[in-house]
Amino acid sequence: MLDTATLALEVNTGTFVNFLRKNFHITEEAAYGYICAKRRNHAYGNTNSKIDKAVKKYIYGYKHYFSFVLKNMRILFSDKTGYIYFILSFHFNGFIPSDMRNSNNPYQLFNGTDEHVETFRRNFFYLVFPLFLDCCSKDELEFYTEFNNARLWRIDYSFNFQVPEALVPLYLHQFNGSVIEKNRLKKTTKFKHNSVHLHNKSISVVIYDKHAEVINNNRPSPDSARGMLRYEVRLRKAKTITNLKDTYKLNNTELLKRDFAMDMLLKYWDLILPTGDFYKGTAANKKIRDELSPRQANKIIKFLKMIQEKHSVNTARKANTCTVKTFDSNLTTLNNMDIAPYLIPIHKCRDYGVSTLINPYKQMIA
Repeated sequence: MLDTATLALEVNTGTFVNFLRKNFHITEEAAYGYICAKRRNHAYGNTNSKIDKAVKKYIYGYKHYFSFVLKNMRILFSDKTGYIYFILSFHFNGFIPSDMRNSNNPYQLFNGTDEHVETFRRNFFYLVFPLFLDCCSKDELEFYTEFNNARLWRIDYSFNFQVPEALVPLYLHQFNGSVIEKNRLKKTTKFKHNSVHLHNKSISVVIYDKHAEVINNNRPSPDSARGMLRYEVRLRKAKTITNLKDTYKLNNTELLKRDFAMDMLLKYWDLILPTGDFYKGTAANKKIRDELSPRQANKIIKFLKMIQEKHSVNTARKANTCTVKTFDSNLTTLNNMDIAPYLIPIHKCRDYGVSTLINPYKQMIA
């Protein structure tokens, strides 16, 4: 249900000065000078100082020590707020309890059960505690090590679909032809064999060939990702996550829970993707004529033909061949009949030897 997340720990200048003095044995004056130099160099700028090199070496060592869970770590100096932020990015599957871990699948997802969440909170404490030990008061240390006090900057809600490996490109072709641009989510792929990608300024919705991604990034155990389609809803802005928490009256921990993660995944799937199965034209027409009146069947079959002529659902919806209300009503009719609106092209049926494809969406709701 969860793949990665990024959060920020907001610390004041005094705490960071103590952090520098504890780890690098410098004077208070040198510590304040370093902070001022970093702010002048626009937050991430390189001061080329010995302290800067020592801090980078420390971060590298910290990431290496916690490499099983820590994807990245960096320090941001904000001239705007006056605070300094330790920004941590996680691989959630590193927090899966050992007795629940599938040793044959390194791409298993953190599923948000009570056991998974409690393990994460406990390990979050052990991850953060060494950073600020002897750098601040006891109350401050308790504040920093409580996950609910961190500011979440990004969460990737995820689900692994398992499909026949040979059919992965066909599934992605069908999804590329089926997605609809809504909520300012704009499509950035056109029938690519390895991904479907929509995004706006704060959210991305992605389906991709996990095996191809593992190979491209030289990650371990590629065979365990064969036939795996990864579906992700990526919340990429801190403000988006804060608004979500305010709207639903949630804390950070509750955002990780299985039920909420599934709600987010289903919400965006239902918004932009079909829930019905993919059919060859003749198979879809037969199913439609078996279930609808002749007049309604002719209307829906004509609608499907129009979509195929426009080469995608999204293009057909923009073509103004009917009102958006009528278009969406026809999509609802097809979804209720368990038929995806973008039919499998005849040459694809021939190449892959199929006339129907079960929508992997059903794996999420099983």
